[in-house]
Amino acid sequence: MRTLAYVLGAIVVLAIGLFVWALWMIKVPAVAVSSSDFGPELEAWFDARHGGRISQFNGAALVIHDGKVVVRKAWGLDGDGRALTADSQFRLASVSKSFTAAAILKLAHDGLLDLDKPVGDQIEDCPVKATPAQFLRHVSGVPDDYFERANPDEITTIGWVFDHVCSGSQSYEAPTEYQYNNTGYVFLAGLVKRVSGQSFESYLRQEVLAPLGMDKTRVWNLVSADDFANRATSFNDDGKMEPTNLDGVAGDGAVFSTLDDLANWVRFWRDDRLISRALKDRATGRGIGDGYHFGLNRNGDLISHNGAWLGARTYLGFKDDGADGDVVILLDNSSSIFVDDMASEIWTALEKG
Repeated sequence: MRTLAYVLGAIVVLAIGLFVWALWMIKVPAVAVSSSDFGPELEAWFDARHGGRISQFNGAALVIHDGKVVVRKAWGLDGDGRALTADSQFRLASVSKSFTAAAILKLAHDGLLDLDKPVGDQIEDCPVKATPAQFLRHVSGVPDDYFERANPDEITTIGWVFDHVCSGSQSYEAPTEYQYNNTGYVFLAGLVKRVSGQSFESYLRQEVLAPLGMDKTRVWNLVSADDFANRATSFNDDGKMEPTNLDGVAGDGAVFSTLDDLANWVRFWRDDRLISRALKDRATGRGIGDGYHFGLNRNGDLISHNGAWLGARTYLGFKDDGADGDVVILLDNSSSIFVDDMASEIWTALEKG
Protein backbone atom coordinates (compact mmCIF):
# COMPACT_ATOMS: atom_id res chain seq x y z
CA MET A 1 0.00 0.00 0.00
CA ARG A 2 2.84 2.38 0.86
CA THR A 3 4.44 1.68 -2.55
CA LEU A 4 1.12 2.39 -4.29
CA ALA A 5 0.80 5.68 -2.40
CA TYR A 6 4.30 6.64 -3.50
CA VAL A 7 3.46 5.81 -7.11
CA LEU A 8 0.21 7.79 -7.02
CA GLY A 9 2.01 10.70 -5.42
CA ALA A 10 4.67 10.63 -8.12
CA ILE A 11 1.98 10.60 -10.82
CA VAL A 12 0.28 13.63 -9.27
CA VAL A 13 3.59 15.52 -9.05
CA LEU A 14 4.39 14.61 -12.66
CA ALA A 15 0.93 15.75 -13.82
CA ILE A 16 1.31 19.08 -12.06
CA GLY A 17 4.77 19.49 -13.53
CA LEU A 18 3.51 18.79 -17.04
CA PHE A 19 0.64 21.24 -16.57
CA VAL A 20 2.99 24.01 -15.42
CA TRP A 21 5.36 23.23 -18.30
CA ALA A 22 2.48 23.37 -20.79
CA LEU A 23 1.41 26.77 -19.52
CA TRP A 24 4.99 28.01 -19.74
CA MET A 25 5.19 26.81 -23.33
CA ILE A 26 2.04 28.74 -24.29
CA LYS A 27 3.71 32.08 -24.70
CA VAL A 28 2.18 35.35 -25.82
CA PRO A 29 3.46 36.06 -29.34
CA ALA A 30 4.84 39.42 -30.36
CA VAL A 31 2.60 42.00 -31.98
CA ALA A 32 3.44 42.20 -35.68
CA VAL A 33 3.94 45.88 -36.56
CA SER A 34 4.23 46.80 -40.23
CA SER A 35 3.46 50.52 -40.03
CA SER A 36 2.82 53.35 -37.58
CA ASP A 37 -0.93 52.91 -38.14
CA PHE A 38 -1.12 49.47 -36.58
CA GLY A 39 -4.57 49.60 -34.98
CA PRO A 40 -6.02 46.85 -37.24
CA GLU A 41 -2.96 44.67 -36.65
CA LEU A 42 -3.20 45.10 -32.89
CA GLU A 43 -6.93 44.36 -32.94
CA ALA A 44 -6.28 41.20 -34.94
CA TRP A 45 -3.65 40.24 -32.37
CA PHE A 46 -6.27 40.61 -29.62
CA ASP A 47 -8.72 38.55 -31.69
CA ALA A 48 -6.16 35.73 -31.73
CA ARG A 49 -5.53 36.04 -28.00
CA HIS A 50 -9.24 35.54 -27.36
CA GLY A 51 -9.60 32.58 -29.72
CA GLY A 52 -8.10 29.12 -29.59
CA ARG A 53 -8.32 26.27 -27.13
CA ILE A 54 -6.80 28.32 -24.32
CA SER A 55 -8.07 31.89 -24.37
CA GLN A 56 -5.31 34.22 -23.27
CA PHE A 57 -7.66 37.20 -22.97
CA ASN A 58 -11.35 37.70 -22.22
CA GLY A 59 -12.19 41.29 -21.42
CA ALA A 60 -11.70 44.84 -22.63
CA ALA A 61 -8.63 46.71 -23.87
CA LEU A 62 -7.74 50.32 -24.57
CA VAL A 63 -4.49 51.25 -26.28
CA ILE A 64 -3.57 54.87 -27.02
CA HIS A 65 -0.54 55.68 -29.16
CA ASP A 66 0.69 59.22 -29.84
CA GLY A 67 -2.57 60.59 -28.45
CA LYS A 68 -4.71 58.44 -30.77
CA VAL A 69 -6.94 55.55 -29.72
CA VAL A 70 -5.77 52.54 -31.75
CA VAL A 71 -7.80 49.87 -29.90
CA ARG A 72 -10.92 50.22 -27.76
CA LYS A 73 -12.82 46.96 -27.75
CA ALA A 74 -14.11 44.06 -25.65
CA TRP A 75 -13.96 40.33 -26.26
CA GLY A 76 -16.04 37.55 -24.71
CA LEU A 77 -18.62 37.18 -21.96
CA ASP A 78 -18.84 37.84 -18.25
CA GLY A 79 -19.47 35.22 -15.59
CA ASP A 80 -23.24 35.46 -16.17
CA GLY A 81 -22.93 34.86 -19.90
CA ARG A 82 -23.53 38.48 -20.89
CA ALA A 83 -21.54 39.97 -23.76
CA LEU A 84 -18.79 42.29 -22.59
CA THR A 85 -18.54 45.75 -24.13
CA ALA A 86 -16.02 48.57 -24.04
CA ASP A 87 -18.33 50.20 -21.48
CA SER A 88 -18.55 47.23 -19.09
CA GLN A 89 -17.47 47.99 -15.53
CA PHE A 90 -14.67 45.63 -14.53
CA ARG A 91 -13.24 44.79 -11.13
CA LEU A 92 -9.84 46.51 -11.02
CA ALA A 93 -8.34 44.40 -8.20
CA SER A 94 -5.08 46.00 -7.05
CA VAL A 95 -5.20 48.70 -9.73
CA SER A 96 -7.65 50.12 -7.16
CA LYS A 97 -4.70 51.11 -4.98
CA SER A 98 -4.08 54.26 -7.01
CA PHE A 99 -7.63 55.35 -6.11
CA THR A 100 -6.91 54.81 -2.43
CA ALA A 101 -3.75 56.85 -2.85
CA ALA A 102 -5.73 59.65 -4.49
CA ALA A 103 -8.19 59.74 -1.59
CA ILE A 104 -5.32 60.05 0.90
CA LEU A 105 -3.68 62.73 -1.25
CA LYS A 106 -6.94 64.69 -1.40
CA LEU A 107 -7.05 64.74 2.41
CA ALA A 108 -3.43 65.94 2.43
CA HIS A 109 -4.15 68.54 -0.25
CA ASP A 110 -7.00 69.90 1.88
CA GLY A 111 -4.82 70.05 4.99
CA LEU A 112 -6.68 67.29 6.83
CA LEU A 113 -3.83 64.78 6.90
CA ASP A 114 -0.04 65.00 7.07
CA LEU A 115 1.59 62.38 4.85
CA ASP A 116 4.81 62.36 6.86
CA LYS A 117 3.52 62.43 10.42
CA PRO A 118 2.83 59.17 12.31
CA VAL A 119 -0.80 58.15 12.08
CA GLY A 120 -0.96 57.77 15.87
CA ASP A 121 -0.08 61.44 16.25
CA GLN A 122 -2.96 62.49 14.01
CA ILE A 123 -5.89 60.39 15.25
CA GLU A 124 -6.92 59.08 18.66
CA ASP A 125 -6.94 55.49 19.91
CA CYS A 126 -4.73 54.16 17.14
CA PRO A 127 -1.05 54.35 18.13
CA VAL A 128 0.37 53.48 14.73
CA LYS A 129 3.96 54.63 14.38
CA ALA A 130 4.07 54.54 10.57
CA THR A 131 3.09 57.56 8.47
CA PRO A 132 0.46 57.58 5.70
CA ALA A 133 3.30 57.87 3.17
CA GLN A 134 4.89 54.71 4.56
CA PHE A 135 1.59 52.84 4.21
CA LEU A 136 1.29 54.10 0.63
CA ARG A 137 4.80 52.89 -0.22
CA HIS A 138 4.34 49.49 1.50
CA VAL A 139 6.96 50.19 4.17
CA SER A 140 4.64 50.60 7.17
CA GLY A 141 5.90 47.61 9.14
CA VAL A 142 2.30 46.47 9.69
CA PRO A 143 1.95 42.71 9.07
CA ASP A 144 0.01 41.88 5.93
CA ASP A 145 -2.17 39.39 7.75
CA TYR A 146 -5.84 40.29 7.41
CA PHE A 147 -6.46 37.34 5.08
CA GLU A 148 -5.32 34.94 7.79
CA ARG A 149 -6.79 36.81 10.77
CA ALA A 150 -10.27 37.34 9.34
CA ASN A 151 -13.16 35.23 10.64
CA PRO A 152 -14.22 32.93 7.77
CA ASP A 153 -17.79 32.93 9.05
CA GLU A 154 -18.18 36.73 8.91
CA ILE A 155 -17.83 39.36 6.22
CA THR A 156 -14.52 41.15 6.72
CA THR A 157 -14.93 44.94 6.66
CA ILE A 158 -12.71 48.00 6.42
CA GLY A 159 -13.61 48.82 10.01
CA TRP A 160 -12.51 45.40 11.23
CA VAL A 161 -9.14 45.67 9.46
CA PHE A 162 -8.64 49.23 10.73
CA ASP A 163 -9.33 48.18 14.33
CA HIS A 164 -7.13 45.10 13.90
CA VAL A 165 -4.17 47.22 12.81
CA CYS A 166 -4.75 49.80 15.54
CA SER A 167 -4.96 47.18 18.27
CA GLY A 168 -1.55 45.71 17.48
CA SER A 169 0.24 48.72 16.18
CA GLN A 170 2.32 49.66 19.22
CA SER A 171 4.89 46.96 18.47
CA TYR A 172 5.17 47.65 14.75
CA GLU A 173 8.35 49.18 13.43
CA ALA A 174 8.62 50.48 9.88
CA PRO A 175 11.05 48.29 7.92
CA THR A 176 13.69 49.60 5.57
CA GLU A 177 12.63 47.27 2.76
CA TYR A 178 9.54 47.30 0.57
CA GLN A 179 6.94 44.63 1.39
CA TYR A 180 3.76 44.64 -0.68
CA ASN A 181 0.92 44.97 1.81
CA ASN A 182 -2.82 44.69 1.16
CA THR A 183 -3.63 45.09 4.85
CA GLY A 184 -1.96 48.50 4.81
CA TYR A 185 -4.15 49.74 1.96
CA VAL A 186 -7.35 48.57 3.64
CA PHE A 187 -6.13 50.43 6.73
CA LEU A 188 -5.71 53.56 4.56
CA ALA A 189 -9.35 53.24 3.46
CA GLY A 190 -10.28 53.14 7.14
CA LEU A 191 -8.09 56.17 7.75
CA VAL A 192 -10.03 58.06 5.08
CA LYS A 193 -13.23 57.33 6.99
CA ARG A 194 -11.74 58.31 10.34
CA VAL A 195 -10.38 61.63 9.06
CA SER A 196 -13.23 62.62 6.71
CA GLY A 197 -16.20 61.32 8.71
CA GLN A 198 -17.52 59.62 5.55
CA SER A 199 -17.29 56.05 4.36
CA PHE A 200 -14.39 55.36 2.03
CA GLU A 201 -16.86 54.66 -0.77
CA SER A 202 -18.71 57.94 -0.21
CA TYR A 203 -15.56 60.05 0.18
CA LEU A 204 -13.96 58.67 -2.97
CA ARG A 205 -17.14 59.26 -4.96
CA GLN A 206 -17.81 62.81 -3.71
CA GLU A 207 -14.28 64.17 -3.43
CA VAL A 208 -12.45 62.41 -6.25
CA LEU A 209 -14.61 60.60 -8.80
CA ALA A 210 -17.50 63.05 -9.18
CA PRO A 211 -15.29 66.14 -9.65
CA LEU A 212 -13.37 64.25 -12.33
CA GLY A 213 -16.56 63.20 -14.13
CA MET A 214 -15.87 59.51 -13.53
CA ASP A 215 -19.49 58.44 -13.13
CA LYS A 216 -18.84 54.88 -14.33
CA THR A 217 -16.34 54.21 -11.53
CA ARG A 218 -17.26 53.14 -8.03
CA VAL A 219 -16.35 51.10 -5.01
CA TRP A 220 -18.42 47.94 -4.63
CA ASN A 221 -18.17 45.21 -2.02
CA LEU A 222 -20.48 43.01 0.04
CA VAL A 223 -21.40 45.82 2.41
CA SER A 224 -22.19 48.38 -0.31
CA ALA A 225 -25.71 49.72 -0.22
CA ASP A 226 -26.51 48.60 -3.78
CA ASP A 227 -25.24 46.53 -6.68
CA PHE A 228 -25.11 47.82 -10.27
CA ALA A 229 -26.28 46.24 -13.49
CA ASN A 230 -23.16 46.84 -15.59
CA ARG A 231 -20.77 45.02 -13.23
CA ALA A 232 -18.78 42.49 -15.25
CA THR A 233 -18.72 39.32 -13.17
CA SER A 234 -15.67 37.05 -13.33
CA PHE A 235 -15.14 33.34 -13.87
CA ASN A 236 -12.57 30.57 -13.98
CA ASP A 237 -12.57 27.03 -15.34
CA ASP A 238 -15.17 26.02 -12.73
CA GLY A 239 -17.62 28.77 -13.67
CA LYS A 240 -18.70 32.11 -12.22
CA MET A 241 -16.70 33.30 -9.25
CA GLU A 242 -18.66 34.64 -6.28
CA PRO A 243 -17.34 37.08 -3.64
CA THR A 244 -16.01 35.55 -0.43
CA ASN A 245 -16.05 36.68 3.19
CA LEU A 246 -12.98 38.82 2.39
CA ASP A 247 -14.93 40.91 -0.10
CA GLY A 248 -16.37 43.32 2.43
CA VAL A 249 -13.22 45.45 2.33
CA ALA A 250 -11.87 48.11 -0.03
CA GLY A 251 -8.69 50.10 -0.35
CA ASP A 252 -6.57 47.23 -1.58
CA GLY A 253 -9.19 46.53 -4.27
CA ALA A 254 -12.98 46.78 -4.80
CA VAL A 255 -12.98 49.60 -7.37
CA PHE A 256 -14.87 48.90 -10.61
CA SER A 257 -14.36 51.01 -13.70
CA THR A 258 -14.51 51.25 -17.50
CA LEU A 259 -11.94 51.83 -20.21
CA ASP A 260 -12.97 55.44 -20.78
CA ASP A 261 -13.03 56.33 -17.09
CA LEU A 262 -9.57 54.83 -16.71
CA ALA A 263 -8.32 56.92 -19.62
CA ASN A 264 -9.62 59.91 -17.66
CA TRP A 265 -7.82 58.53 -14.59
CA VAL A 266 -4.55 58.57 -16.52
CA ARG A 267 -5.20 62.18 -17.53
CA PHE A 268 -5.80 63.03 -13.87
CA TRP A 269 -2.30 61.87 -12.93
CA ARG A 270 -0.84 63.91 -15.79
CA ASP A 271 -2.69 67.18 -15.26
CA ASP A 272 -3.35 69.61 -12.39
CA ARG A 273 -6.94 68.76 -11.53
CA LEU A 274 -8.07 68.31 -7.93
CA ILE A 275 -4.68 67.64 -6.29
CA SER A 276 -1.47 69.66 -6.44
CA ARG A 277 1.18 68.81 -8.99
CA ALA A 278 3.70 68.32 -6.19
CA LEU A 279 1.56 65.61 -4.56
CA LYS A 280 0.97 63.88 -7.90
CA ASP A 281 4.68 63.94 -8.66
CA ARG A 282 5.35 62.30 -5.33
CA ALA A 283 2.70 59.67 -6.00
CA THR A 284 4.08 58.78 -9.44
CA GLY A 285 7.74 59.11 -8.48
CA ARG A 286 8.49 61.91 -10.91
CA GLY A 287 11.86 63.35 -9.98
CA ILE A 288 12.26 60.68 -7.29
CA GLY A 289 13.19 57.51 -9.14
CA ASP A 290 12.04 54.00 -9.96
CA GLY A 291 10.09 51.82 -7.56
CA TYR A 292 6.73 51.70 -5.82
CA HIS A 293 5.46 55.11 -4.80
CA PHE A 294 1.79 55.84 -3.93
CA GLY A 295 -0.36 53.12 -5.49
CA LEU A 296 1.74 53.28 -8.66
CA ASN A 297 5.00 51.73 -9.86
CA ARG A 298 7.60 53.68 -11.83
CA ASN A 299 10.08 52.07 -14.22
CA GLY A 300 11.80 54.81 -16.18
CA ASP A 301 9.02 56.81 -17.80
CA LEU A 302 6.49 53.97 -17.50
CA ILE A 303 3.99 54.22 -14.63
CA SER A 304 1.85 51.16 -14.02
CA HIS A 305 0.04 48.79 -11.70
CA ASN A 306 -1.49 45.37 -12.18
CA GLY A 307 -4.10 43.43 -10.22
CA ALA A 308 -5.43 39.95 -9.57
CA TRP A 309 -8.45 39.03 -7.46
CA LEU A 310 -11.55 36.88 -7.83
CA GLY A 311 -10.95 36.19 -11.52
CA ALA A 312 -10.03 39.77 -12.40
CA ARG A 313 -6.65 40.19 -14.05
CA THR A 314 -5.94 43.83 -14.75
CA TYR A 315 -3.21 46.15 -15.99
CA LEU A 316 -2.97 49.93 -16.29
CA GLY A 317 0.17 51.57 -17.65
CA PHE A 318 1.03 54.96 -19.12
CA LYS A 319 4.10 56.85 -20.22
CA ASP A 320 5.00 59.89 -18.17
CA ASP A 321 6.10 61.90 -21.18
CA GLY A 322 3.34 64.40 -21.76
CA ALA A 323 -0.38 64.60 -22.38
CA ASP A 324 -0.12 62.45 -25.53
CA GLY A 325 1.96 59.70 -23.96
CA ASP A 326 1.01 56.11 -24.72
CA VAL A 327 -1.52 54.25 -22.57
CA VAL A 328 -2.24 50.51 -22.19
CA ILE A 329 -5.28 49.31 -20.22
CA LEU A 330 -6.20 45.60 -20.05
CA LEU A 331 -9.22 44.39 -18.06
CA ASP A 332 -9.67 40.61 -18.05
CA ASN A 333 -12.35 38.74 -16.08
CA SER A 334 -11.41 35.15 -16.89
CA SER A 335 -8.53 34.46 -14.48
CA SER A 336 -6.06 34.68 -17.36
CA ILE A 337 -2.38 34.28 -16.49
CA PHE A 338 -1.27 36.08 -19.65
CA VAL A 339 -2.33 39.69 -19.05
CA ASP A 340 1.04 41.01 -17.83
CA ASP A 341 2.85 39.31 -20.72
CA MET A 342 0.35 40.80 -23.16
CA ALA A 343 0.99 44.27 -21.75
CA SER A 344 4.72 43.74 -22.20
CA GLU A 345 4.29 42.74 -25.85
CA ILE A 346 2.05 45.74 -26.51
CA TRP A 347 4.62 48.14 -25.02
CA THR A 348 7.29 46.59 -27.24
CA ALA A 349 5.09 47.20 -30.29
CA LEU A 350 4.32 50.78 -29.27
CA GLU A 351 8.02 51.53 -28.98
CA LYS A 352 8.52 50.26 -32.53
CA GLY A 353 5.42 51.96 -33.95
